[in-house]
Order: sequence, then C-alpha cells, then structure tokens
Amino acid sequence: MVVRRYPLPVTRVNVRANRIRREGGAVAARGGLSLDLADLRRSRAVLNGLSGAERMAVELLEESARLVLSEYEGLVPRRARALELEVELVRGGPWAAEAYVAGETIGLRLDVSLLEELGLSAEGERTVPGGLRVLYALALYYAAALTETRHEADLAVGLAKLCSSLSEEHREALRGLLSMPQLDWAGNFARFLEAISELRELPEEEAEERARRWGTWIISQVRRDYAYDVGAVREVLERHRENVYSAECRRELYSVIRGTYREGVEEENVARLAREARERGELVVFTRLGRASVVLGYLLAASRVIKVSGELRGAVRELQELVEGERLEELYAPLLRLKSVASRDEVPLAQVERAERAFFEALERLRASRERSIRERLKRGELSVEEAERELAELRELVGRLSSLMNRALASAARSEWRHGAFVFFGQRISPGGAARIAYVNEGLIPYAGPSYGLDEYLVEGGYNVHATPSLAALKYVDYWIEALPLFIVERGEGRYEIDYENMEAAIRKMAPYWAMNIERALREGRRPTFIVVTTQSYNMTNLVRYWLEEEMALYNLIKAHGLEGEVERLVRAYADRIAECAERVVRELRLEHALEVEMGRGRDRRRALLSVMAKDPAVAREVAKL
Repeated sequence: MVVRRYPLPVTRVNVRANRIRREGGAVAARGGLSLDLADLRRSRAVLNGLSGAERMAVELLEESARLVLSEYEGLVPRRARALELEVELVRGGPWAAEAYVAGETIGLRLDVSLLEELGLSAEGERTVPGGLRVLYALALYYAAALTETRHEADLAVGLAKLCSSLSEEHREALRGLLSMPQLDWAGNFARFLEAISELRELPEEEAEERARRWGTWIISQVRRDYAYDVGAVREVLERHRENVYSAECRRELYSVIRGTYREGVEEENVARLAREARERGELVVFTRLGRASVVLGYLLAASRVIKVSGELRGAVRELQELVEGERLEELYAPLLRLKSVASRDEVPLAQVERAERAFFEALERLRASRERSIRERLKRGELSVEEAERELAELRELVGRLSSLMNRALASAARSEWRHGAFVFFGQRISPGGAARIAYVNEGLIPYAGPSYGLDEYLVEGGYNVHATPSLAALKYVDYWIEALPLFIVERGEGRYEIDYENMEAAIRKMAPYWAMNIERALREGRRPTFIVVTTQSYNMTNLVRYWLEEEMALYNLIKAHGLEGEVERLVRAYADRIAECAERVVRELRLEHALEVEMGRGRDRRRALLSVMAKDPAVAREVAKL
C-alpha cells in the first residue's frame, strides 16, 4: 500500500552534528484518537494498553484536541463529522509529528523520544510544557485537513492561517518549546511563526498571498540540509533587507558561503532531494542559474501533472460523438489532441491547456467561417432572411454545445488530483558575482535584481521544488540536464558577440564524469537520462558539445575500469606543482610580487593567488606556458 506522508514542518535536530536528524524512526507502538470534528472537546484517546511515553503521547493528543484546538474550531476542516486517527509512536526520525494517508486511513506519527527528552512520563505527576500541547494541536489540524486536500502547499497555507490566529499565550508557549536545541533546526518554524503573525490584520487577498509565500518557504526549508552557514546568510539578508541585491550584500553572502561550504554535506543533500522527488513521482532536472534558465526552471518546478478522471474521459467522448455526428472536419485535429490527452492515466496540465486553446481557436475559426458563408449566401439571394436567421441560430446552438462540453472537460481537469511534474536543481558556482544567487534562490527570493517578468507567481507555486547548489554532484541523479550555452556568449559592443569556447569546453568536460556516473546508475535503475543543449549560436555547436562530453566520459570510464584514479591524481598534482613553480618564477622575473600580494590579500592562498594572476594577465600565462 502506498503511504503518502505530510510532515508538520517542525524538525528534530541532531545536536552534535547541528543538522536535521534524517534517520528514520522505528515504530515503537500504536494507538489511536477518535477526533470529533463537530465538537473537539469530545475527542477521545484509544490507548490499546499503551504505557510509558507512548501512552502519554496519545493522552496529550487528546488534551491538545480538547483544550487547544477546540479554541480554533472555526479554522478546522469539517468535511467529516468525526475522524478515527491511527497514531504511530516512533523513536527517531526527522519530524516531531507527521500526518500520513494509507489507503482510506489517515494517521499521525509522533516522535515519543521528544517526551523522554523533556523528562515526561505517564506515571506520577507531570508538568507538560504548554508549547507541546500547541504543537500537537497543529499536528491534529494537519490530519484533519487531509480530509479536504492532499497537497502539502495547501496544508501549509491552512497552517499559516491557524498559526496567525493563535492566542498570545499559545504563541509564546510554542516559541518556548521551539527554542529547545533538539527542535526546529535553524529556527525555521519560529521564523515562519513570526512572518505570519499579522496575517489577520491584512486585507484578504494580501493575507492569502503572504500565507502562500511563507507556506512555500517553510516547506522548502525543512526539505533541504544546508551545506553552508544558513544562519549567517539570513543575518546578512536581514541586515541588508532594504536592498538585498546591493554589491555590499552580495560580497558578504559570497564570503559566508565560500567560507562555510562543505561539499560532502551538499552531496548527501542533493542525493536525498533527488530520491524524495522521485518518490513523489517528479522528474529531476539540472540547469545552470542564468537569467533565461531561471524562468524555465521555475516553470518546470511549478508544473502540474493531473490524473485523468472518468469524468474528463466522458466529456471528451461526448465531444467526439458530437463532432463526428455533425461531420465537423475543422475540429478533427484538435479533437485528436484531446483524445490523446484523455487516453492516458496522467497528463501534464500544460498539455490539457494547449489542447483547450487549440480546440477553441479551431471552434472560433469554424464559427467565423460558417457565419461568413451564411452572410454571403444571403447577399447572393440564395437564402431568405428567415432562413439565414435560422441557420445562424442553429450555428450558435451548436457552438454553445461544443463550448459547454469543452468547459466540462476543463472543469473536470481542474478538480482532478494532481502532483508536481519536476524538481529542479539550479547549478551556480561559488564566485564573487554568483554566490549570492544561491542564497536568493534557497531563501525564496528572485535570483536577479530588476523586473520579475511574472516570476513571483511561479516562485510561490513551485519554490519548494527548487534548490540552488554549487555541487556538480546533482548531475549524478537527474533525469534531465539542460545546458544553456548562451551563458558563454559575451557581448563586445556595436551588436557584436563572442562565444567563449574555451570556458564552455572546460565546463562541459568538468561535468562529464558526473554525467557518466548518472548513466551508469540509470542502466541499473531503468531510467534514460537526457542531455538537452539549448543553443542557436553557431553551426554544429551541438555536435561539438557532444564530442567534448563523450570524449571526457570515455576517459573517465577508461580510468575507472583500469583502476588508474591514483595515477591520474598523482599526475594532476605534479602538473599543478609544476605550473605553480613556473608561475612563481615568472612573477619574480616580471616583478609582479605586489600583484600577487593583492590577490593573497583577498583571502586566497599563495597557489590560488598565482592562478589568479595568470588568469588576469595573459602575458604571465604565456610565459608560464613557455616554461
């Protein structure tokens, strides 16, 4: 049986590692709760002979329903009058509480080790932190909301509205609980609480927009593990909140990310994000973070795939019968597209919308053509006025029936179950100009200053399905790699552009080993990873890129097959040592010690400073090459 999980976005923390505790928790016991949605004060625990912390957890759930959630009954979904909740009691795992759906069963998973860390037990007197009851009340809301929606974003919006309505007493109690080192890594949920605290005072439309934006933010934050100091990044963004795109802010973000980034943590993170995306049925995509590709990436992240319902198929079938019965040949092509859409179990919503647009455009052409024909026949005297009016009325009636059936199909598609179509990794180097964009994307901000070109909407709809990473390891796990070659186009003025082939080749060759590992993994898993080259820049460029990629993958596979990794590393170190030695000599002979000191003053070690001098001064690079 497929189990879909909806974690309450309050994380458990591995205090020693200062990371979210990602290890799964083992089920220790099971209980239940009869949640009376008509009157929450009548909710009752089902203890099933539980004892110790497990018994106390279920009793606290009952108290939370009766004493806390009942104060906000107007915000609790009531599609069902009662809800028989299955309660799984676990030790460990990343979440304090997690709702789930298994078939027709709705349940809650609670981490009872939290109670033990608080020193609580079912025996004797106990002093329960008020924040724990509030936390469990929020978990119960999540479970109740699953009777109305199965989408994480909708649950987060409802949670935002409930949290904004909490009394000051309940809010302070929850803040106190979240301050525990074992809860709420990086203070994500505490920040969420603060951001939506004034939701009730805003106009309805603005409140809805803020709830959606912060709902997207909290989902994205608890999904990922940060490989850099996210607390310091947020301090920088808060300090420059009036202009987060300023040069000073970007410099500080670069310094923080460069100084604290850990590649090992990031590789674990991207591997897990890719795995979880596939478990949700999403394709995994990698693209570089450029101005054009960022729009494409967010469009993909916000994309939806709907389940084709019997109602949708029925509407298309009736449409087919009407079109064929009336012999409307002009509508055969768009009808064929609609039949293709309805023939599948799942289909991207974008394809439904394209089929709809094609159908209505063809229908409008049909209406205009037939109206024009009727008027011309009327002018030639082939029709009387009465006959023309009758034919026009029949045409309007036919167009109305066709439109009605198409609208029925669209309404059915809008009500269908859906999931997101893709999870997107944005690749971005940790460079002085680009590192800040890693922070912008991961904190839910638009990555570039200036006009958003409608990106705000997709940032809210799909912002939890993107992750900006400096690690090329993401290429090992993706289904699609979209390479935007315009990144290597340099404007030289007066309408002239230059293609930076050297850096383009270096970039493709650097990524090739990761793609080779992806293909090796895909052969085992039965996937077909696809490399998409976005280019219109010059003749044969796609073949050129393919040559670089295939040659470098072949070299990687040969080295791996013959166990030559150690020898290659030794040669690379020897080359690097020789280049550094020659660069030292050239700098000394050309008396460029001051330039070297300037580069070292920017935080680079001596070897990196030498490489920087070579990169900035072609004369130095030429002399090093001669040596």
